[in-house]
Amino acid sequence: MQAHPDTIHFDDKPWGVRGYVYENSSRYTFTVPEDIIFAKTGKSVLTPSEMVEFVKSNISVIEEYCNKYAKKRAGGSHPMLNGDEIIITQL
Repeated sequence: MQAHPDTIHFDDKPWGVRGYVYENSSRYTFTVPEDIIFAKTGKSVLTPSEMVEFVKSNISVIEEYCNKYAKKRAGGSHPMLNGDEIIITQL
């Protein structure tokens, strides 16, 4: 999967950073919750633009997480469907 940096944006429902990863002709939404970002940066306050920049600078880790998640789902009874959401639970 590959993320496109131009799709990465802050979202306040829920608070976090969202973007899209693509695989072949499928597109999946990923969400990095603010708690994960705060835990990794060690800060308790960040602006939305700082959170977006953090995600952009860690995009390869997010792509790897999304790949592992999709492979895990592919081996189960509920494979990924175009448009599904992946919530990042660790970086």
